[in-house]
Amino acid sequence: MVERLSLNSFNCRGLCNSMKRRAVFQWLKTYHQGITLLQETHSTESCENIWKKEWGGDIIFSHGSSLARGVAILIPKGLDYTVNNSSKDKDGRFILMDIKTEDWELLLCNVYFPTKDKHKDQLDFINYIINQISDYSDHNLVIGGDFNICIDSTLDKMGGEQIQNTNSQHLESLCDDFNL
Repeated sequence: MVERLSLNSFNCRGLCNSMKRRAVFQWLKTYHQGITLLQETHSTESCENIWKKEWGGDIIFSHGSSLARGVAILIPKGLDYTVNNSSKDKDGRFILMDIKTEDWELLLCNVYFPTKDKHKDQLDFINYIINQISDYSDHNLVIGGDFNICIDSTLDKMGGEQIQNTNSQHLESLCDDFNL
C-alpha cells in the first residue's frame, strides 16, 4: 500500500501566544494532515510538553529563544514512522531527521537561515547544511524552511529594493549538488 505523504513548511513568526498556537495547530489538523516544518517558533524547552499536548502528535524541536528563531517538525497523530537518525543545532535553526514510514524513506531537513543582512552567517550556514546532509546522498532529501535568500529577486520578492544576495549562488549550488 502506497500512502500519500503530505509535507508543508510554515514560518509562524512565533507561537508563544496560546491562542495563536492553538489556531495554527487546528488549521494544520483541519487542512493539512501531513508533516509540517515550522520556522520561527520562538520555542523553549519549558513549552515542549504543552505544545505536544495541544498538537496531539509528535513534535521535534530545535529551540531558539522565546523571542527569536526556533524550528520544529510536527508529526501528525497516527503516522506510523521510525526515526533512523536525527540531529539539530543549538541555535534553533536546523533539524535533520532520517525517517521511515511504511512506504517512504526520507531525509527531512528544516532550516531557518540567518537574515539577509548577515551574509557571512548565511554562507556559514549553507556550508553547515552541506556538511550535515552529505552523508545521506542516497536518501530522498526534502529541505524546507525559511531561507532568507532570494534566488531571483524579480520572481521571489515584491516591493523594496531589488538587491541580489551573493549567497543566492551558493544556495543554488546546494540545490544543484543535491538534485533539489
